Amino acid sequence: MRTGIAALAGLLVVLVSCSAETSPTSVAADSSTTTIEQTTTPQPVPTTEVSPTTATTVALTTVTAITSGFVVVPPLPLTPPEPLAGSDGGSGSGCAPGSDELPDGLWFGYVLDKDESSIDFDLACFYFGEIAWEIAALEGGEANNDFWIVNESDRLRTATLAPGAVAWSIAGDTSQGHSAFDLLNEWPRPGGYTECVGEFCGVWLYINDGLVTELVEQYIP
Repeated sequence: MRTGIAALAGLLVVLVSCSAETSPTSVAADSSTTTIEQTTTPQPVPTTEVSPTTATTVALTTVTAITSGFVVVPPLPLTPPEPLAGSDGGSGSGCAPGSDELPDGLWFGYVLDKDESSIDFDLACFYFGEIAWEIAALEGGEANNDFWIVNESDRLRTATLAPGAVAWSIAGDTSQGHSAFDLLNEWPRPGGYTECVGEFCGVWLYINDGLVTELVEQYIP
């Protein structure tokens, strides 16, 4: 009897072992997954406060732009332009054009009259800096604030104004510098620093292709 029980127990052990080998226990993974949408809250972008800067604005009323030749490059200083080649030390193009007509260049003088298309111009020599003292000494004078003007001729030249020409005028308060206006229709400006037109209306003419394209009033302290 005991032998039969032992045999039965052994048989049960064998059956359990075979069941474990042929039918392993497995865990089925859940094929359905849950997706969690992650949202990002926008963070405020730090801003840098910019202090406003003080700038001088120039009101341009002309529609014509001169892109080559003798041109004004703002901002304009109150001092005269540098001497150009052939000027013999005078500012700009000097005062010896060599002809009745003013050739292309930068010419100083006085506007004695103006109409809708031209001006009457009295050409003069403007010396600035060390040479002003030298020329003044030769003439028995003394330069004033580094400038000396020579105007020994009463000859007038007629200069034709270009369409769209610009006048750079100095306000009564010289700290504001030059402002631009339509030379044909808006200049001279009343109440400016320079008394224009007239014998004290000292200006620079910018001549391009035989025409006045820009006029710059000259500050004379």
